[in-house]
Amino acid sequence: MERFIYQAPNSDLTIKDSYKFKTTQLDLTADNLKDALLASGSIPLVMQGIKNIAGSPPGMYRDGGIIDYHFDLKINNPGLILYPHFNSTPKAGWFDKTLKRNVAPENYDNVVMISPSQEFVAGLPYGKIPDRTDFTDLDADTRIKYWRTVFSETEKLGDAFDRNLNVNNKKIRLIE
Repeated sequence: MERFIYQAPNSDLTIKDSYKFKTTQLDLTADNLKDALLASGSIPLVMQGIKNIAGSPPGMYRDGGIIDYHFDLKINNPGLILYPHFNSTPKAGWFDKTLKRNVAPENYDNVVMISPSQEFVAGLPYGKIPDRTDFTDLDADTRIKYWRTVFSETEKLGDAFDRNLNVNNKKIRLIE
């Protein structure tokens, strides 16, 4: 397994990986944006990977969750890192997620993590965020209705977050 990080061409981002996985940092461009995003969600054994992303070495690209379920890297970046995520408790790696091993707290020193509250998740159908077990635990009609309800609720959550980014009727610029 290799880690590929797509980042803005002018980014000063560097990482330190105590596990020493081979890591390649590539420029995120208009030519590879869509494929890089699709690859980041292409779950092995569930979805087809994305082949030969523009500006990248030839090969198949997939979700990096096997290496970094939630990142456990020291990210050296001048300033803060915004990390929108579905869970406020990061786990070190896919195969570790059922273990009690947590990420190194110092790897999150400059991270602003935005995640749904426990109350929000508890208010969802089944009291959880949908996951791949829904494919085996629920029939198709029930699963689709459940996922659509959660999608609708998360859209409301996103809209509320967007409204809260307005300060004195001026939009806050998160990324420049």
